[in-house]
Amino acid sequence: MRYQKSTRLALAALISLGGAMAIAADKAPVDKAPVDKAAVDKAFETLKTYDWGADRNLLSPIDEAAVATRDDAAARKDLEIRLAAVLKTDASRDAKAFVCRKLMVIGTAESVPVLAGLLADKDLSHMARYALERIPAPEAAQALRDALPKLSGATKIGAIGSLGARRDAASVPALAGLLGDADTAVARAAALSLGAIGGTEAANVLGDASKTVPEGVKEAVADASLICAERLLADGKKAEAVLLYKSLDGATQPKLIRLAAMRGLLTTTDATSDERIQMIGGLLINSDRDVAALGLQQVRESANGAEATKRFTDLLPKLAPDGQAGLLDALADRGDKTARPAVVAMLKNADSQVRAAVIRALGSLGDTADVATLVETLATGADPEKEAAQASLIRLQGPSVNAAIVAEMKRAKPELRAQLFDLLVARRAMDAIPAMLEAAVDEDARVRQAALNGLGRLAAPEHVSGMVKAVLKSPAGSQREMAEKAVMFVCDRIGEPDRRADPVLAALAQQGEEEKTALLPLVGRIGGPAALKVVEAALADPNPQRREAGVRALCNWPDASVAAKLTELTQTTADAGQRASALRALMRVAVLSDNRPDAERLDLLKKAMSLATNDEDRNLAIQRAKAIRTMESLHFVLPYLDKPENAQEACATIVELAHHRELREPNKAEFDKALDAVIRLSKDADLIDRAKRYKKGQT
Repeated sequence: MRYQKSTRLALAALISLGGAMAIAADKAPVDKAPVDKAAVDKAFETLKTYDWGADRNLLSPIDEAAVATRDDAAARKDLEIRLAAVLKTDASRDAKAFVCRKLMVIGTAESVPVLAGLLADKDLSHMARYALERIPAPEAAQALRDALPKLSGATKIGAIGSLGARRDAASVPALAGLLGDADTAVARAAALSLGAIGGTEAANVLGDASKTVPEGVKEAVADASLICAERLLADGKKAEAVLLYKSLDGATQPKLIRLAAMRGLLTTTDATSDERIQMIGGLLINSDRDVAALGLQQVRESANGAEATKRFTDLLPKLAPDGQAGLLDALADRGDKTARPAVVAMLKNADSQVRAAVIRALGSLGDTADVATLVETLATGADPEKEAAQASLIRLQGPSVNAAIVAEMKRAKPELRAQLFDLLVARRAMDAIPAMLEAAVDEDARVRQAALNGLGRLAAPEHVSGMVKAVLKSPAGSQREMAEKAVMFVCDRIGEPDRRADPVLAALAQQGEEEKTALLPLVGRIGGPAALKVVEAALADPNPQRREAGVRALCNWPDASVAAKLTELTQTTADAGQRASALRALMRVAVLSDNRPDAERLDLLKKAMSLATNDEDRNLAIQRAKAIRTMESLHFVLPYLDKPENAQEACATIVELAHHRELREPNKAEFDKALDAVIRLSKDADLIDRAKRYKKGQT
């Protein structure tokens, strides 16, 4: 919650950076080399004149000695004395800061007096207190306490923070006396440190202070009290934590504090106890939305006991509609299916908001018996209810849910049947494939299309023969093409490319001549050596209908392996329609991304361009060039800027090529010139804007 975040941030400002630094130093490698006394002596000489920015490695022997003396008390004490002595000299601030860092790690009561003497030094106070904060001797805490009356402002706040970081219980009286300090920042720091220290005495102080401190300090006292209560709980002092939480649950407290206290009180009760459930119930019926939201969170998080779930569902009739909807959503997230009867009973509620929440909840709490209700809602409900029903039908769990949806689908009207097939696809309902195969030859085009879409995503090669029937059932045109593509998607999932046409060719062998001719365009979509033999035979067939189907198959080919045949067909056929189809297919496969070099792809596109006899086809070739991201493509397109009938398409392709920074930037001069031409010639405001941005190096 936000109170926790704000408190932690405040404490982070007060509780030492030095602690983290010292921890890092404490974790230095355990393997220790012998102390090089000469090197240490030299480092101490360097330290006398050390300033920030000098070579820090010159002081490394002291770092190494701090590690090496870990198990040598006499040597460590000697090192500590030498370091502390530096603090009594006129060494630089940076040198003394270095010493304080070392004393964080090796300091003892021996170093406390000299460190305490720096607490009032505005330049070194923070480093001195960081060291005192880490030194475990009680004298260090005493020194910080003794310094408090002598300090002010930031140095005083820092010392207060260090006492909190030490969790020094003996400092509670001193900090309590600062809660009324004239400096609000000091008072706030004292409150936060009391919270960090925790314990019964700190709790009592904070509890009393909440009624007496000035307004500017109350929030800090409340934040500190919350932290203190957490510490009391952690220490097993539940009763005292409860008292502290209750002191923060009053109407005079800010809402965030009250919410945090309510949550804290909930953590002090057993997850399934009557007391906790009653508390949550009280939150749920609260008119304050934030308080109710806390209750809903508790419904979600409480232990999954059936008795607790029943107690929560018993509250449903007592809530206003928005509260009922919220509780229904929380029960759904809770996931305890014992709530289902009470949730289903709420369907009688006339409020659309509540009905939509019930439908949503059934996705988590419902079972097969709810499929009919959800399908009916999908057909006749209001829009929010329909959306909820769709989502719930996708999420609903159970071994026979798919079968139940299929059963409803068979009884439904065509529009709803199509929608249910889409849901079965979203459910990855492999067991619905037989129903999809059956529907793929339905009389209604919407049903066929939905079933074929599902088969395209779910079916396996063994289902292709059934899908071929759907291809033949579909009228020529866009519906037939969609059916062909569904089969193609299934065949594309076969791992061996040369075998992808096998299922279709096997089905083809079972058909009559008319059906075989109708299926040739499908064979072409899948491609492969075996399919090509079938298509070549059709192209050589004296039957004109079969030859026409062979041409369409060749023009459907998925790769550039038939480029030569398309080129030949373009050059030799006397049929204008076949020539146009072959040329456009050649332009399509020319630029496909495959293992061919870019130069080869562009050469094939240029060949297709040389065969074009009208500007429509030339513009198509110019448009295709944008798929080959090379400077040669730019050079190919540039001459067409001078041809009014092709200039606009050339402008569009140049801008698309320029879109790719990795191509544009190394060739900026050429692209800038081309983009200038686009800006001058284009009639498309968006293209002009993009050209200007690319010239500036923007994307």
